[in-house]
Amino acid sequence: MSAETPDTLKKEFQPYLDELSEEVAKGKSVVKGSPDVFVARAEKFKTDADLLFPATYLGSYRQSFLYYSSAASYEAVADCLDDDAKRIQYYTMAGRIYHFSGHGFRGLEEYRRSGIAYNKSGRCYVEAVGLLQKHGRPKSEVQELMSDAIRSYRRAKGVWSDVGDYDMAGKAYFNEQRTLQRKLTSESWPKGFAFGFWGIVTGYGESIQNWGITFILSVFAFGFANWATGLDLAQALNLSVQRSFLVASPSGNEGLLLLQIAYSYFILGLGLTILIRRFGPR
Repeated sequence: MSAETPDTLKKEFQPYLDELSEEVAKGKSVVKGSPDVFVARAEKFKTDADLLFPATYLGSYRQSFLYYSSAASYEAVADCLDDDAKRIQYYTMAGRIYHFSGHGFRGLEEYRRSGIAYNKSGRCYVEAVGLLQKHGRPKSEVQELMSDAIRSYRRAKGVWSDVGDYDMAGKAYFNEQRTLQRKLTSESWPKGFAFGFWGIVTGYGESIQNWGITFILSVFAFGFANWATGLDLAQALNLSVQRSFLVASPSGNEGLLLLQIAYSYFILGLGLTILIRRFGPR
C-alpha cells in the first residue's frame, strides 16, 4: 500500500468535488433529485472528520479535506432545495464546517485552500441570513449569523493578505464590510445609513473610482447651487472647483462657502484614507 501524501489525498477527494461542481453546473438537477444522498454524504464526511485525532500533518490534511467535502455537500443541497427551513439549516451547517476546514488548512499553511474555505463559509452564512430575514426570524438569531459571516470574511481577508493576493483580500474585505453594514442597519437605521454612505462613496475604503465620481458630482452640485444664487454659470462652477480644493474665495454666498469648505475637508479626508489603505504599507 502506497504511503499517503498531500498529493494522494487531493486525488482522493478531488473527484468528488469535481463531480459535485459538475452537477451544480448542470442546473443542480442531480443534487435536487436526490438531496438525501448528498446530505448522507455530508454527514458521513463530517462524522469521519470528527472521529479523526490528527497527530500528523497528513492526518490534519485528511480531516480538513473531509470537513471541506462535507460543507460543499451541504452547500450544494441548500442551493437546490425549495424548503427554506432546510435551506437555513444546511447553509448554517455548511458555513460552520467550511470555517472548521479553513482553520485546518490555515494550520497546515495551505493558505489558498484556507481562504477559499473561509470565503465559502461567509457566503453560506449570508445566504442563511437572507432566508431568516425573509421569514421574520428573531433579530438575535439573524445578528448571530451575521457576526459569523463577518468573522469568516475577516479570516479570509487575513489569509489572502498573508499570501500577497490583495485582489482576493480586497474582495473578502468588501464582503465583510457589506455584511457589517447589514448588521448595523438591523441594529440602528442611522448607523447603517452612515456606514452605507461611506460604502458608496469609498467602496468601504477601497475604491478610488467611487470617491472620484462622488468628488466630481459634488463639484457640479455646489456649482449649480452657486449658480442658483445669481452667479454666472461658468463663474459658479469655477468657484466650486476652487473651494473643492480648499481655496476659499470670498465671493459668492457665505453660507455656501462655509458648507462647501467643510464638505471639502470631509471628502478630501476620505480620499486620503483610501490612498493610505491602497498604497500604504501592508
